[in-house]
Amino acid sequence: MPGRPLIRPRQGRQIAGVCLALARSNGWDVSAVRILAVVGLFVSSGLVGVAYVAAWIGIPDEAEHLPGAYPPGI
Repeated sequence: MPGRPLIRPRQGRQIAGVCLALARSNGWDVSAVRILAVVGLFVSSGLVGVAYVAAWIGIPDEAEHLPGAYPPGI
């Protein structure tokens, strides 16, 4: 479903969850995003790798849901 927030999920990650976050937020197939990331890494001489690391740092992690814990912000 497009329009979801850009958050790196905890389930389904391969390395850092960047491709999965981009795929989920835009409604794309995660396999296609991962293949494009690998191809782009080789074609761009590493520029996509730098962008991946920047997205890893910049995209927030999904909140951890602990059973019996209070909701955040309360």
